[in-house]
Amino acid sequence: MPYITIYDQSKSRFTTKVIRLDKAKTTVHTKMEFARVREFLLGAYNDLPNILVTGSLLIGALTGYLPLLWLSLGLIALDLPVTYLLQLAMNRFFPGNTYLSVSSTRCGAIPFIPTGGAPVPIIDFMAPTYWMSATIFFAVFTGYNAIQILFKASAKGATQQQINMRRAYCFAVLLIAVIFGAIAGSRILSGCETLAGGALGAFVGGSLAVGYWHLLDVCGSGLVPDILQIVANSAPGTSGPITPVICAKPATYANVF
Repeated sequence: MPYITIYDQSKSRFTTKVIRLDKAKTTVHTKMEFARVREFLLGAYNDLPNILVTGSLLIGALTGYLPLLWLSLGLIALDLPVTYLLQLAMNRFFPGNTYLSVSSTRCGAIPFIPTGGAPVPIIDFMAPTYWMSATIFFAVFTGYNAIQILFKASAKGATQQQINMRRAYCFAVLLIAVIFGAIAGSRILSGCETLAGGALGAFVGGSLAVGYWHLLDVCGSGLVPDILQIVANSAPGTSGPITPVICAKPATYANVF
């Protein structure tokens, strides 16, 4: 009968157990697959801002989906430098503050250099972290856009079915925004963010997201920041004021718009 030798830590000795080899192989294979999945999920969790930026940029560029390109631009050109400048300011005025800084050893998102056999962090995180501000930026931008479209006046001639479909899309995106907000909140429980630092990062990311949305919607059309593309796919009303798609001088492009 096939058998396998197992080290029993509780008894500090090896024990021999009779077991079917095919069952043992299946058990070991399952544990290895679970460990790989767990490692992949933790890596994706720690690198979530990079995934959001690169994912939005690549998908938007490959598919020509402009709202995603605008979103990635906001994460790179607005949220990243503002967060970095705030980190420098916090490190200058509140150096070593335990309420605003977390050692990188707590989350393992930064490489370590071995010193005397013990891992030593290269740097410490100083609030607001880009992880928190970028995740909240993404969640608030998408959620705020859904709210704006949800309460947008329906075009004349729109059927109740079209209105219900628009509302369903908006609620679906709001649910996604809430999920990302919950993921951001779990960062505090993981020890990679302090409560004060996480709140500061959420405030920075949320404020930038709302301001960036209104910056993109400076014309008032709601088309540029529309992640759902509901505004672009909706037929305009037959009457009422014309909403410009692109801002331009009325005297120069009067015949076009």
